[in-house]
Amino acid sequence: MSEKTPIPVRTDELQPGDQIRHPHDWTLFTVSSVETLDSLGSPLDFHNRKTDEMERGLRVTGTDADGETVHVDCAPSHLWHREGPQATARRIITIPTADHGDVQVNEPDWCTADHSGEAYREDIEHTGAEAHLVVFTACHGPVRTLPIGFLWRPFSPTNNQIMATLLMADDWHELDPAALTRAADALTEHAATLRVYARQLNELQAHGGENQ
Repeated sequence: MSEKTPIPVRTDELQPGDQIRHPHDWTLFTVSSVETLDSLGSPLDFHNRKTDEMERGLRVTGTDADGETVHVDCAPSHLWHREGPQATARRIITIPTADHGDVQVNEPDWCTADHSGEAYREDIEHTGAEAHLVVFTACHGPVRTLPIGFLWRPFSPTNNQIMATLLMADDWHELDPAALTRAADALTEHAATLRVYARQLNELQAHGGENQ
């Protein structure tokens, strides 16, 4: 029997019964449904850097080998590794550079970058779709903030590791797994602060701005 090898497939092309690999820990699970996040009451937009357009997210739900339910929120254009019987070659692209001529690189399945503007080999970078925190406001409606995505500069002389990039204070910051976990912890603490402010604001509004 032939060994199954992954076949790239977009999120919006997935079908129930497809066996795919989790994008973070590579766990194999079977798709049961693909739903819009709008229909679930938790809209989330992703930035497609290749088209420079926002994509409304989808939720992929499935079951792993242990019977555990798996949920992954991602862009419609995100490429998954679907298990299939036919062997497929790695996606290899050729990028012309001024210092090393034509450079062949493995294109990660999550990369949505336009490589046409990368003049030198060390400038080659892989970037993926971004996820945003969406905050609903009375004045401006849904506001997207804190975009995060992946970045990989395989020929960088200073850091050739895959990193997460998070936009804070109008600047992109590169984070490794430990730093990203600390950022998540800080956001959890700040969420608790927001809830304290919400309770205090409710009391202030109820008493004409005076503390009771």
